[in-house]
Amino acid sequence: MRRLGWILLVCLSLQSRAGELEVIQLQNRSVSEVLPVLQPLLEPGATLTGMNDQLILRASDRNRAEIKKVLATLDQASRQLVIYVRQSMTQDRQQRGINATGTVVLGNGASISQPVLDSGHGPRTVRPQTSSVDINVQDRQRRSQDAADQMVRVMDGGSAYISAGVSVPIPMRSVYLSSTGAVITESTVYQDLASGFYATPRLMGERVSIDISPQQNSPQYGVYGTQAVQRLYTTVQTRLGEWVQIGGAGTSTNRQSRQLFGGNNQTSMTQRSVWLKVEAE
Repeated sequence: MRRLGWILLVCLSLQSRAGELEVIQLQNRSVSEVLPVLQPLLEPGATLTGMNDQLILRASDRNRAEIKKVLATLDQASRQLVIYVRQSMTQDRQQRGINATGTVVLGNGASISQPVLDSGHGPRTVRPQTSSVDINVQDRQRRSQDAADQMVRVMDGGSAYISAGVSVPIPMRSVYLSSTGAVITESTVYQDLASGFYATPRLMGERVSIDISPQQNSPQYGVYGTQAVQRLYTTVQTRLGEWVQIGGAGTSTNRQSRQLFGGNNQTSMTQRSVWLKVEAE
């Protein structure tokens, strides 16, 4: 009898720690919609499952009250949401250089001549009587900006996709050998340059949790047939009606070339950013 009493006491203690079992009937949302949001709120040892529009919750009184409070904000009639995405890319390029060409007399009938860089000839030694030097200074700056503002309406808990852009024709030439010799074929392929995003929002009171994957393709300046690609996959929570930056990247390059009578310096900086705003109607 004493041993049986100890067993009952242990069972009651374990049941007390696990908390009471409660079945909650969902009114507007499905189990698959609310479970991912509620499960992170469970205390150690608590359990939450569901089926047939019902949640089965075992937790302490305090934890159950917390979960039911959050559930009250989730289990509401679906609302229509408007998702705004802004993707931008800014490229700054700068090229600086100085080159000297001409002839300098050194005296005693000797001289050194620096040819024009585009002449295609190597250095020459001549013996002119006068000196002449041409100095060419370059300082070029260029800024290019690509921006895409897009919006889409979707029901709370639903999924949306939007994409817009152009298809650019790219001529292709192929050469292969046959028994009769070389054969050349020409064709045209189309490269899609588009911006868009996938999104699945879930409303949580005045906040929204959203799975989003925006992408932006733009032409790569200076390299024909190539494109700059920006992709992002993330899940974020934000307040309704507020712009929030969900991603960004920056790259920079610096190229230098030096010659006997000059040099060039090329720098390039690229900044990318992705912003998000969600509104409820």
